[in-house]
Amino acid sequence: MRKATPTAPNGRTRAPGRATQPVLDAVYEASLHPESWPEALAALASWLEAPAAFLQVGLGGPGSATVVASTGLEVTPLLAYRASDPLREPLVPAVCHHRDETVRDGAGIQAEELAASELGRLILVPAGLAHVLGASLACDEAFFAAVWVARPGGRPFTASESTALHELLPHLQRAVAIQRRIAEAEQQAAATSAALNRIALGAIVVDSEARPLLVNRLAEHILDEHDGLTVTPAGLAGANPTATAALRKAVRDTIVTAGRDGRTSSIGLRLERRASGRPLEVIVVSLKPPRRADPHRSAIVFVADPERAHITPERLLRDLYALTIAEARLALTIAQGTSLTDAARALGIARNTAHTQLTSVFQKTGTGTQAELVRLLHRGAAAIRPYEDSSEQRPVSE
Repeated sequence: MRKATPTAPNGRTRAPGRATQPVLDAVYEASLHPESWPEALAALASWLEAPAAFLQVGLGGPGSATVVASTGLEVTPLLAYRASDPLREPLVPAVCHHRDETVRDGAGIQAEELAASELGRLILVPAGLAHVLGASLACDEAFFAAVWVARPGGRPFTASESTALHELLPHLQRAVAIQRRIAEAEQQAAATSAALNRIALGAIVVDSEARPLLVNRLAEHILDEHDGLTVTPAGLAGANPTATAALRKAVRDTIVTAGRDGRTSSIGLRLERRASGRPLEVIVVSLKPPRRADPHRSAIVFVADPERAHITPERLLRDLYALTIAEARLALTIAQGTSLTDAARALGIARNTAHTQLTSVFQKTGTGTQAELVRLLHRGAAAIRPYEDSSEQRPVSE
C-alpha cells in the first residue's frame, strides 16, 4: 500500500502522535484484558469517525473466524452472523489475501458482494451501514484475527484513512499477538494444574525461597492439616526450625545445582510431624526454566503422606482388568487390609462366593496372593486420580 500523510475526512492532517495515543493505550489495554476490546474498538472507530467496529477471531484459523467483540452494533444480528461460513463471506478471504495491508469496499472488496453477503444482510444494512475498512492482524492455519470499522452509505473510507489505519496495524497486530501468547500461557498453566490435581502426591511448585507458586489439591489438604508441613509468609515450613531450614536448603540446593550443571537435580528428606504419625516423605526436584539465562528459577516439592492410602478407583479397576462390579468391590475391600472372611461379611456375601470371586480377580490381575493384589492396587494406576470420586484420599486402615 502507498504510504501517505494521514488526513481526516474533512481534509485536515491527522496528528499521528498525540491523536493516536488514546487508541494505542486502549488497544494495548485490551491485549492484557480481552474484555476491554469493545472500548478499544470504540476508540478506533471514533478516531476514524466511524460509528461501528468489530474484531474477528478464529482460534482454528480463518475457517473458524467469528465476531468476538464489537462497538456500535446490535448483539442479535451478530449472533446470527456467527452461524455463517466465514470463508464464503467477503471479509476473511479479502484480508488474508492482502496480508499486512488494509482493505475496504471498492479496494479489495467488491461493494456489490459486500451488500449481498450475510454481513451486509444481517448486520450492515439493518444498522444503516454500507462501507467497511479493515485489516488482517493474523492469518494462518492455527489462528486468525482481523479488525473492521464501518460507516453509513454515502461516506466511503478514503485512501488516506486506509493509510492511517495501516500505520496503526503493527500495534494492532502486536496487541493480538500478546493476547494470544497470554491465552496460550494461561491454557498451559490450567492444563498443568489439572494434571497435578490428578496425581496421588502432594505437589507444590515453589520459587528459590520455597514460596509456593502453584499447589495441587492434595497438597492443599496436607497443608491445611498443619502437621509436618505448612505455609508461612516466608515460604514452606516444617514442624520445627530445624525441619524448616532443611526443607528450604533442599529447595535452594536443587535450584542452584540445576542452574550450575544444566541438568535436573533432586533431594529427598522426611518431615517429622507434631502429632503422632509417620513422617511426610518429600522429594524436591528442580524445574528447567524456559530459557537458560532466566533468573526466575523454581522447583517442585512432591509430598507423600504415608498415612493416606491411594487405591485404584473401582471404575478404573473394572476398566483395566475387566472385573465385574462384585469382583472390583471385593478387591478394594481386601486392599484396605481386610481378611477374606471379614470382606465377605462386610459385603454381605458367603465366604465361598468371596473365594470364587477372589480366584477370578487373581486370574484377571495376574496376581496369586492377597499380598500381591494389595501391592498392585496401591501402586501403578493408584498414582492417578482420574475421577472426582477418587480425589479425596482414604486414611490407611489401622
